[in-house]
Amino acid sequence: HIHTVSAHISQMYLLLGEQDIANGIKTRRVRSKTLGDHRVDGKNYLTLKGPKRDGGGSEKESVISTSLFLEYVNKSSDPTRSEIIKTRYYFIYKNRYWELDVFTTPCGQRFILEVEHLPGEDPQTIEPPPFFGPLEDATDNVAFSNQKISEKR
Repeated sequence: HIHTVSAHISQMYLLLGEQDIANGIKTRRVRSKTLGDHRVDGKNYLTLKGPKRDGGGSEKESVISTSLFLEYVNKSSDPTRSEIIKTRYYFIYKNRYWELDVFTTPCGQRFILEVEHLPGEDPQTIEPPPFFGPLEDATDNVAFSNQKISEKR
């Protein structure tokens, strides 16, 4: 038995503006996240991501109002991308923090299990929970990124 906490997440990618490009921003998105009961108002975020270097990237995330979130969605949504709707389950297994994303939209019941490892730690030594069965390492596979998943086909 593992205790989980869930979050309901809605995420949209936004078009980049000239100022974003000039500042080296590669991705702009908004996200609405509600812990527990999805009918309760949650928090909204604007995230700006820079280029990836050495397996990681710069990211700046700030809390925004619901009205600003809706303004971004209505005026700046990237028309080449679908909204991502997923439930994220947070849990601890063998003293390690895990996140399991279960996507509802756009790809219907796709699961992605994430775990962060410490700098210098061999990821091959991380033991995933056995109840998930065989897992594929998708660390460097862009097909499993939220941005790729959101692409309209």
